Amino acid sequence: MLDVAVVGLPDERWGEVVCAVFVMDPDVGAPDVATVRGHAASRMAGFKQPRHVITVPAIPRTAATGQVQRARIRDEILARR
Repeated sequence: MLDVAVVGLPDERWGEVVCAVFVMDPDVGAPDVATVRGHAASRMAGFKQPRHVITVPAIPRTAATGQVQRARIRDEILARR
């Protein structure tokens, strides 16, 4: 894994659910939801654990401060659906 971000995605039942967004090394496959949730299970409550896992080529960040542009990630994910 080269980079990771977490964003909220709209959900009919819960209002919003967690989505983990990964940038992976080309030689490594992307983790599945069960693997990520298994890793997080002892570290956080179930409702805070990712319900979706998505890979992207790069995490968009602001030029000035390097902050993750979560709204942009969310819009790109929703455009794919």
